[in-house]
Amino acid sequence: MNALFEAATRRRLPFLVASLVVALLLVTGMSLAGDLLGGVFFAVTLVLYLGLLTVATAATKHHPRRLVERPGELATVDGPAPVLIAAGVTLLVTGLVADNMGDWGELTPFDLALTLACPLLLALSWYMALGSFGVRLRSDGIHERRPFATLFVPWDALDPDHAAEPGRLNTVNLRIRRPGAVVRRGPRGSAGTLRSTTDAGYLAGVINSAVSTRTARR
Repeated sequence: MNALFEAATRRRLPFLVASLVVALLLVTGMSLAGDLLGGVFFAVTLVLYLGLLTVATAATKHHPRRLVERPGELATVDGPAPVLIAAGVTLLVTGLVADNMGDWGELTPFDLALTLACPLLLALSWYMALGSFGVRLRSDGIHERRPFATLFVPWDALDPDHAAEPGRLNTVNLRIRRPGAVVRRGPRGSAGTLRSTTDAGYLAGVINSAVSTRTARR
């Protein structure tokens, strides 16, 4: 399991391209093979799809207690779950589109709408898997980037006594004393909540330590 998580995290694009190649090979096999062999190809596709969803569900609970050091920042780790979900979506969408294309003249309006929506769903899943999202701790404050929203919280906008604490579903709750200094863009919930792929307790501890260090320097 850990080896799969590592592959999905470190080689995101090759992992997704491989899932697309496998999906195309399976679809081709189902269309060219006879009933018996076509059933085998369908069974393999179904097992892979369900397996990816099962592993992706487990990956949502995978939260290492570490941050990644990059030039000028500490960043939360990349999570494997979006990549595994995108790979599952790739298998599903490829099969649906291929099946509907084979029956193009008999498609209902719903089937047609579903076929046209599939590429958008695939593009969205790949964007969420390949995008550079997460929490960044920089010299000027905390930056969070989500697929359709961003957040910036300066260090001095946080409560110096207790700046952060772990919340539910591996989130980090920030105690903001100067909400006017917070900058957020796009649709998101509370400005005081961070979504973390790193263990939330560990991230909250690092944030508290950073705020305490800056407060002591004043």
